[in-house]
Amino acid sequence: MTFSILLDISAGIFCVPDYIQPGEGLNSVGWAFLGVFVLNAMFRFFQEYRVEWTMEELRKFWLQRVLVQHGSEDIEISAEHLVSGDVLMVREGDKVPVDARRIEVQNLIANNVP
Repeated sequence: MTFSILLDISAGIFCVPDYIQPGEGLNSVGWAFLGVFVLNAMFRFFQEYRVEWTMEELRKFWLQRVLVQHGSEDIEISAEHLVSGDVLMVREGDKVPVDARRIEVQNLIANNVP
């Protein structure tokens, strides 16, 4: 933000003498500073947009969804909504988001890395 303000002030400083005494060529330097300001603003906007997009994608990635057996049907819910007594249906590659007790297991290999 400070850099943008500095560019604006510099553009103003170079445009004022040309307004007072035309023909000295300082106006073009002021316009150049203003152009750099606009390019800087566009670049910062693009960067902010990319950061927001990346953060949103990471949020989607980290929101864990688990397959839970409720009665006779299997539904997929957010891991935040798990309660004691839910029966998890763990598939290959799934992460178990809570402490769980194994009821039925076939060829289980666990990796306890947090």
